[in-house]
Amino acid sequence: MKAYELIEILRKAKKPVITTNDIAKFTKGNRKYSSLLANRLVKRGLLQVIEKGKYSLPETPIFAIASNLVFPSYISFLAGLHLNNLTDQIPSSIAVVVTKPRKNLQINQVNIYFVTLPISKFFDYRKDSIDGWPVFVANPEKTVSDCVYLPNYCSPVYLQEAFKSKKINKNKLINLAKFYPHVVLKRLTNLKRMQHDR
Repeated sequence: MKAYELIEILRKAKKPVITTNDIAKFTKGNRKYSSLLANRLVKRGLLQVIEKGKYSLPETPIFAIASNLVFPSYISFLAGLHLNNLTDQIPSSIAVVVTKPRKNLQINQVNIYFVTLPISKFFDYRKDSIDGWPVFVANPEKTVSDCVYLPNYCSPVYLQEAFKSKKINKNKLINLAKFYPHVVLKRLTNLKRMQHDR
């Protein structure tokens, strides 16, 4: 199979993260040959290295790459607010929620942080898309809940901006708070009070 044929197959597959196993499947070759082929494609600028054994097409959106590196995972915090149209702020880094600790990465000069949450707090996210590429992102209320729970990953300024949005269902937000320590409900109450005081 010629290089351009494989690249077209990969583009049509819309796989944000491509492994040597994927290449072996598409080319009907073995893993050793797939690694060699991937390296050739990288040298030609047709693939980029994410980490050992993982690649992406240069045009793949960074949000799609970030949320497909680990399964399961979802984007939250400031990047989640951005993807849910709860802030105009464009994040310079992406926080990805996972259930097991993982080493942080830098891809295309964007820092990707992996935030570990227990299974009991890993829920309420959806599969979305950017230009046809799959992206996993927390729903609006879950994003806000995560921000309140771990405020170091999201500035209070952006959190307050999101909290006053009509896209946020306040009742759902209060219900989600039950899955977090009591301090989360307290912080949400303070946010609500601040909105009323303005």
